[in-house]
Amino acid sequence: MSYANFKGEYWSAYIQTELAKTTVLTEFCDYKFEPESKGADRVRIVGINKPTVRDYTGADITIEEVPDSAQWLLLDKQKYFAFTVDDVDKAQQKPDVMSTLQKQAIVALAETEDSAVAAEAVNLTKITKTTAVTTEALAIAAIDEAFEKLWDNGVGLNVECQIAVTPWFYNLFKGKLINITDGNRTNSIVTSGVVGYYNNAEVKMTNNLYNDGTYDCCVVRTKTAMAFARQVKEVEAFRPEKRFSDALKGLNVFGVKAVRPEEGICLKVKKS
Repeated sequence: MSYANFKGEYWSAYIQTELAKTTVLTEFCDYKFEPESKGADRVRIVGINKPTVRDYTGADITIEEVPDSAQWLLLDKQKYFAFTVDDVDKAQQKPDVMSTLQKQAIVALAETEDSAVAAEAVNLTKITKTTAVTTEALAIAAIDEAFEKLWDNGVGLNVECQIAVTPWFYNLFKGKLINITDGNRTNSIVTSGVVGYYNNAEVKMTNNLYNDGTYDCCVVRTKTAMAFARQVKEVEAFRPEKRFSDALKGLNVFGVKAVRPEEGICLKVKKS
């Protein structure tokens, strides 16, 4: 701000902030590989296949070398923010703009993580509903098809799952959700954004799901379907050498991978 504008300005006591997107995807990932990611830009994940079961006939048995499979979890997402608040502005302001900006920046970083998980979810098992989903019956049929595919893939009924849907799909779907009213589950709903349960899976609504230009990509998955690792998340305050101002910068380095695509469904739906 220029000195010419200094005397006539006064900051309002109320700060308007940008609306945050509903971030629910990152938290429902497998974080067990994160400790191994420190100091590296990728983690090699080894998968073990099932041994072959054969008939025993009394003859010499066949001894096999069970092949493994490997995939990489790349920590290739590097996101940052940096901003400054002038000392002259601070002298006039009544609200704490720096604190509010810091909170907004952290929210923005969380949204980039959620967007990355949503984009990677397209590598889960795909089900595409070419007919527009316009009724409750069609919405339920789509979710049921996703669960049937998961069960066919070996996901058990007792495995923890999550359903993440767009606002318009939730509006069709919500009439069939089970609302849990006991104290513990009610508290969970309030604090974690769970809007109900279906097939014993928690249902969450988000406006952060991926859209490929035609389809919204809703997600039905187990907690181990996607791996997430965060290597760096730093926020640092500093004084720029050639400015009379306070500044804040933050860096977030992370990666996400659909490591068990058979344990998740990318449900591609459209509303028209």
